[in-house]
Amino acid sequence: MARKRWLTLAVLFLFSLGCDVRSMVETSPFTVTVRTSEGRPIEGAVIEGGIDWNGFSVETDAAGHATLPASAWGVDAWIHLDNHIPRRVVLYRPYRYELAPTTRRLRLLGSVEGQAVLFAPGRLATLDYQGTYHLYAIDGTGVAETAAAELPAGVKQARLIGDTLWLAAYDDGVFAYSLADAEHPLEVLHLAIPGVTRVFALRSNMVVVGNDKEVSSLGVYVFEADGTFVEAARFGDFFVAAIDFIDGYLVATGYSRAHPRVYALDDPAHPLLVYENAGPEHWSGILHGRQYIQIPQWDQISGNTVYTRLDLTAPALPIEAGTFRADSRLVAMIDETTAVGYYHVLGNALAVLKGGPSTGYWTAAVISEDPHYDLNLFGGCAPPYFVISERLWVLEDRITP
Repeated sequence: MARKRWLTLAVLFLFSLGCDVRSMVETSPFTVTVRTSEGRPIEGAVIEGGIDWNGFSVETDAAGHATLPASAWGVDAWIHLDNHIPRRVVLYRPYRYELAPTTRRLRLLGSVEGQAVLFAPGRLATLDYQGTYHLYAIDGTGVAETAAAELPAGVKQARLIGDTLWLAAYDDGVFAYSLADAEHPLEVLHLAIPGVTRVFALRSNMVVVGNDKEVSSLGVYVFEADGTFVEAARFGDFFVAAIDFIDGYLVATGYSRAHPRVYALDDPAHPLLVYENAGPEHWSGILHGRQYIQIPQWDQISGNTVYTRLDLTAPALPIEAGTFRADSRLVAMIDETTAVGYYHVLGNALAVLKGGPSTGYWTAAVISEDPHYDLNLFGGCAPPYFVISERLWVLEDRITP
């Protein structure tokens, strides 16, 4: 009894000195517990943090426990699990944390190679960087490859227009392949445009290409059906991230400068800049139909990020169309109710967001585990199917937490 009283007095004495027991330095491994708000243990949650030799990445067991090294004490850490909202924490006692499930879930169907270039009922076609075209049969139970073909390697951008697949093949120009027979892609055009071609935009028999320079970064070419072409103009003094046509106007997006820039190209030989948004608060942008979504600077991304919309119904005279909020750095707008982005707490966690311009877009499902690269790369979608880091997922209602 005397010993117990002594321990109680010692603890009270520590508190009287302003010492928080939670922050007592650990000298040996310690255990972290992850659970739901109802107290159920969560298995498979990843707890990671630290740098270099002090780095750690540990998964919780069936009891929701994970043992971390003493060096993890007081360190910023990230706790995450597919289809749960990632958390950033500081590892102090009592080392008990909760993860909330997302409102919907992405269920893995299987592996695919490359990025999606075609979604059709029961079919998915992808193209990998090495130039291999893959055709898959897909449904809600799985995915199986049914055909393959070799296309140009080094593809930086692919775009399906009707049943024709257009490709920018880095330093080999622009190609067009008919996918009328999806099992046997057929080359129908090759424009051997010199230099590097990262991105492109098409309008009738005009193609605009963007290279990897910040001087004369855009080239305008007029081509014929036999693959011959002439360079009509070269312009642009910024790094080009994306380009596309709206009517006769070219909308160009870059990084860290004016977004967007709109050019009139009625005369291909004389591109005319008709609009430029020079707001320094924006890093880049996304063109979605006739809406342009302005992406804020990196330090403005949070769980309540404000995005500005421009209405390009009249491309030469964009008008502000209000703002909306999202909890991720957006990378694609899919439709009026769906977006894709990287969740603000964890930079490699790809989120599918639901909502709309009036309500904002909020994470409905998220993939944070086992990326093939540094990021869980977005490889295209046709809801409910999503290609993420060379894996095919289906978005569905969550049945259980």
